[in-house]
Amino acid sequence: AITMLALTLMYGALYGSFGMAEDISEKTIIRIKSSPTRAYENYVGKILGIIVTLVLQAVILILFTKFAFNANWGSNLPMVFLISTIFSVFVTALGIMCYVLTNSAMRASGLLNILVVFFTFISGGYAKINAEGTWFDTFSYISPNKIFQTAMFNTVYGGKESQTQACIIAMFGMIGIMIIISSVVGRRRVN
Repeated sequence: AITMLALTLMYGALYGSFGMAEDISEKTIIRIKSSPTRAYENYVGKILGIIVTLVLQAVILILFTKFAFNANWGSNLPMVFLISTIFSVFVTALGIMCYVLTNSAMRASGLLNILVVFFTFISGGYAKINAEGTWFDTFSYISPNKIFQTAMFNTVYGGKESQTQACIIAMFGMIGIMIIISSVVGRRRVN
């Protein structure tokens, strides 16, 4: 259930990409600039809408698997929802960054589809990979899926709290890096 949740939320990066592309490709940005609404207000609203959509998808998936399939989500559901929310922010930022870097909705979609499959594969999302203590195990931590899954498994099964906190900090760090990259590249394009 946790790996399915990670995969579902990772595909949510497409929302972030298409959300940003919508304004540019459909020339909505021209109408926004001529209205009293500021561009950043539009983007903040759009980003919050995408994040809320992803969080609602996560809540539905968690509750459905809990009651329909008796999936074990542990006793700390607020922490499970918090980690899912942070990951929703992460995938939204990933989608925005891919769009800003490629400057094309189609190229961003292609890149994101490759990244989602790659990250899911190396994190063991399709099939369990027994590589503990090897270079592949270390390499798999470049995958946001692996970081999310580690935080979730530790929360659900009572693992190391310090490792869960490290995973959450890592997700926040990656979110910050993606926001900085998107802002810098986006500003250079505007100028």
